[in-house]
Amino acid sequence: MKLPQYSPSKLSVYLECPRQYRFQYVDRLPRRPWASTSLGLSVHRVMQAIHDQGGARQVTNGMALDMLGEHWHRAGFDSAEEEARAREHGRQMLERYLETWRDREGTPVWVEKRATAKIGHFRLLGILDRLDRHADGTLEIIDYKSGRMPEAPSGRAVLQMVIYDRLVEANLGEKPTSHALHYLATDTRLPVPIDDAVRESVMTTIEDTVGLIEREQTWTPRVSEHCDSCDYLNRCAEGRRHTYTRPS
Repeated sequence: MKLPQYSPSKLSVYLECPRQYRFQYVDRLPRRPWASTSLGLSVHRVMQAIHDQGGARQVTNGMALDMLGEHWHRAGFDSAEEEARAREHGRQMLERYLETWRDREGTPVWVEKRATAKIGHFRLLGILDRLDRHADGTLEIIDYKSGRMPEAPSGRAVLQMVIYDRLVEANLGEKPTSHALHYLATDTRLPVPIDDAVRESVMTTIEDTVGLIEREQTWTPRVSEHCDSCDYLNRCAEGRRHTYTRPS
């Protein structure tokens, strides 16, 4: 019997809003295309291509620009001008990364690696952007972000990193010693502190959340500031009754 699988995204969506989870993962309704998503996906694909070709030491700025054209996603842009600005922003991100990390990268062990691990009656699933081996032998999980860096890792980011941490340990038999979110827009890394207490707390949350999902019957929406950017707002009367202002 095939075990149910839960990714960081699935668990985070349910914790944010059960109704959104139903629309996205049960009913499998199509999602709205977003320009920011296309930019992020494009840059992720180029970062994968860079490391498939040996990393920042082996890739020139011109090569990265060619890769960006090859892997560019066009969905979600309202105009050619908006798309051109996003593409230029992507170019700047990649060039900044190459200039900063040519002599500082670790050795990638995994790049865009899909991994799973059995946890009781279900499996955790994740796709890790990077797992690096450093000169001292330690492992570091690196997850790329194309948005603005927050002051501290969100709960969603911590959950994601604990899952990735568990996947590495289950598949390689080693615990990573460091975890970081790499914000490409500013070329800065935000450490995500993960110790055994955090691992235990998050894994308890994961097991509890899986139980809630499997017992779920009402899919009651959890109305909050996320509603104004929800892909399914036109299908949710409760969400439409509330108006939120995003921070500038």
